[in-house]
Amino acid sequence: MGVFDSNQANKKYNNAIPNYDVDDGVDIVPCTENCVFRDEDKGRCVFETCILNQLPLSIPYHTSITKTCEVCGNKFTITFGEVDNPMRKLCLRMCDTCRENLFKLIRGDNND
Repeated sequence: MGVFDSNQANKKYNNAIPNYDVDDGVDIVPCTENCVFRDEDKGRCVFETCILNQLPLSIPYHTSITKTCEVCGNKFTITFGEVDNPMRKLCLRMCDTCRENLFKLIRGDNND
């Protein structure tokens, strides 16, 4: 079950009253974060709760991680600053070079 357990009679969680979507039955959680999980048109999180707020960020995490770019296959390093949220940086799974080349291609300013 999600944050609001539909088996509970009162359907409340932390004194919140759920607002279920008529199309899919998932609670609508307003979102003001600028992350990949935000529905731009509906201003809500794709999940029943804000994932960024649910992450255990009080647990220490490493300052960098090595990943493999899904575009070129090369390994690259993601570095996390003191106030970074690791989830935001981990969602983009391509290296800086591929991301820059993709943006250049899309904008039409690839003069190489």
